[in-house]
Amino acid sequence: MKTVGGRKNRRKLERLCEAQNWRCCYCGCALEIGDNATVEHVLAKGSGGNSSYWNTVAACVSCNTRMDTMAPADKAGGDLPPEILSSLTLAYIQRIATEELEAAHVRKIKSARAA
Repeated sequence: MKTVGGRKNRRKLERLCEAQNWRCCYCGCALEIGDNATVEHVLAKGSGGNSSYWNTVAACVSCNTRMDTMAPADKAGGDLPPEILSSLTLAYIQRIATEELEAAHVRKIKSARAA
């Protein structure tokens, strides 16, 4: 797990924490930058996930470590509050939708060039 380095990464973590009322998206504990707040990838980077806002949430170090490379459905399989489950599901759906839109756009450009 990487620590937050640089202004850009720190600002992203601040925005995620603010959006979640400074609470871990999994266990609900209080988050503090420089102490226990981390950026957690809904779909792990090792599984093809990216670092966009659609694929990231703020989580405490403990939960981030525990989630590691679990799939979004497995992460949501515990006793998560409905708002967290819906947040994870929405992030995953948005990521897939974005990828499909980008692929359709690329196909359209290739088709236009071939014509």
